[in-house]
Amino acid sequence: MLPGPVFNVELITTARRSRYYAIRFLYGMLLLFFIWQNDPSHYTWNAATVTSIQRMAAFGKAVFGTTIMVQSIAVLLLAPALVAGVIAEEKQRKTLHYLLSSRLSSGEIVVGKLMARLLHIGVLLMIGLPIMSLLSLVGGIDPDLVLIAYAATITTTFFLASMAILISTLSRGPRDAISLMYVVELVWLIVPPLLGALMPRGGGFWLGVYNVLQPVNDWIAPTSPLTLLMTVNTTSTGRIWDHLGWMMGLQLAFSALFVLVAVVLLRPVFRRMGESPRWLGAVGRGRRFLPRPECGDDAMLWKERFVSRTNATTKIVLAVLGLVVGGLLAHGVYQFAAPAFREVWDYGYGSTGGSFARTQFNWFLRVILTLIYMALALGIASAAASAVVYEREADTWTSLIATPLTGLEIIRAKLIGAVWGLRGLVLLFLTLGLIGVAAGALHPIAFMAAVVETVVFLAFAAGLGMFFSVPAKSTARAMALTALVLIVVNGGYTMCCIPLQANSPLIALGVTPAILPITLLSYDDFRALWSPPNRFFHADEWFVTCVLGTSAYAAAAISLLIVTINQFDDWIDRPRESWRKILAFPGQKPEPDDPVS
Repeated sequence: MLPGPVFNVELITTARRSRYYAIRFLYGMLLLFFIWQNDPSHYTWNAATVTSIQRMAAFGKAVFGTTIMVQSIAVLLLAPALVAGVIAEEKQRKTLHYLLSSRLSSGEIVVGKLMARLLHIGVLLMIGLPIMSLLSLVGGIDPDLVLIAYAATITTTFFLASMAILISTLSRGPRDAISLMYVVELVWLIVPPLLGALMPRGGGFWLGVYNVLQPVNDWIAPTSPLTLLMTVNTTSTGRIWDHLGWMMGLQLAFSALFVLVAVVLLRPVFRRMGESPRWLGAVGRGRRFLPRPECGDDAMLWKERFVSRTNATTKIVLAVLGLVVGGLLAHGVYQFAAPAFREVWDYGYGSTGGSFARTQFNWFLRVILTLIYMALALGIASAAASAVVYEREADTWTSLIATPLTGLEIIRAKLIGAVWGLRGLVLLFLTLGLIGVAAGALHPIAFMAAVVETVVFLAFAAGLGMFFSVPAKSTARAMALTALVLIVVNGGYTMCCIPLQANSPLIALGVTPAILPITLLSYDDFRALWSPPNRFFHADEWFVTCVLGTSAYAAAAISLLIVTINQFDDWIDRPRESWRKILAFPGQKPEPDDPVS
């Protein structure tokens, strides 16, 4: 009988974990902080302050919008992290077969775990309910609007959680499940609305492609909240409510379908994972388009580069998503790059006349290259955070550390493997940047500086993930700690600086998604940066911010790698090797080798 004993056990065990208390506390404090920021008089508040009705109504609207935004972001970030690993973790810990051999049905296992995790997300949503309920007292917000907003948030949460439980059922481990869920979520949120908004305007070939995709896109695009936001300014109020109702209905229908498919496939997928691969899996594992090279002397690096841990289903999904996103990206690059190349042909590089198209292409590249960098940083950090702990969970760690391989060789291979798995995105980043340089939209020196910054930032992400992966006991914990630190150092700390009213660009010293686009200067920006009078906004401070930020991340990356290598043997409880002397910090006395019995 649903929800069953799995729901009870899952709810009791997860409720006792400290990280759930920390998440609720941080979410509540973050919500209160943004509500406080919505009052423009919070710096000069006193008992004699007179507040008009209009001002209170405006304050209520601002608080309502802020609360909806914060809880929507929380749902998008937490739903995949909390749900995508529930079934995959049981597989990796080799406890799922105990559940499947019991009297529990597949529905009790899947629905029980899903409902327990949804309850934790529901508690987060309920934290803001008292605040939203009191907004009607200050005016400006209809109570029915609060109910509708919460209903839409709940259906979106159920949709994402159901999609996550399905991906978790099909995945081999939590790392693959969580990473794939974030990719699918990002594509679902952005791609279908853009398909309907941009491709019909391209005409010709792109219109023909959209006519093929339109029957499917018309059912998927309305489920994305971005589609609703894009229609707010172009549709009447009555039509907006129709769009909202259609979005909620489709989300519930797809959610039920995802859960049903997960229940049906739970046992067949688990049985096939223990058998020899068939069909596409056999093609992916037994036959390769290019033969593997010989192992050579560096066996660990060969393993990380040429032995994939991704199953055929994940590869197929990523390939399909890559084709869709690549098509949209090719359409956007063509629309912006073609006029830029014509301007270069007419005026030449670095000329002051006729730079409108190149400026537009420059802003397009800033956005796209920053998004690619963020995907690279998250992907490399995730792969590095799960690299070592995955071996421990797969019962291959003991045999690995029993070999003559040193910690330096293991860590080096794992770091290179984390980058090697995303080499396609690296190549895309370089290709788009070189197209921008060829089109005159990016200054060559600025692009080279951006490449150096990207290498440094990615080295920090990889070093951070490896730092948490070596001593971690589970993949979920290592990935959660890595993501938390990345969020804090890449902008989370700035919320503490807002009450200081700091307007200097130096506040963005650690915000890499702000440093990288600032560095991608056009010819006009590069000229304005050095020519007096300085027309570039806060140019000197931004220059110092980019240099100091990159230097700080480089020092942090080197420090993390040195600490991880030096402490590797201590963390895994293995006798120390003499190579630790080479990586000692300046002034640190090398420790003698342990005696060998």
